[in-house]
Amino acid sequence: MFVICVYKTNPFRQILVSAMSKTLKKILLVTAMVTLVGGAFTGVMTYSNIGFSDAFTRQWALSFVQAVCVIFPTSVAVMWAMNNTIPR
Repeated sequence: MFVICVYKTNPFRQILVSAMSKTLKKILLVTAMVTLVGGAFTGVMTYSNIGFSDAFTRQWALSFVQAVCVIFPTSVAVMWAMNNTIPR
């Protein structure tokens, strides 16, 4: 006697994975943009203030961390507002 087992995917699991992947993509997008834009802006501003000196890397890192603490929550809030405002 043979038993044939057919694997069926759970539709709830597919929806959950799909929603998680969309959320993960949004988080990765915001993280990439914050890193690129924040890193570039803080690098230019740090260079214009102190130039390339011994303290440049330390000052840039401090400025970048402070900028991320402001830019990341703001970016998440803007993305949330746009997601809720724009019809699908």
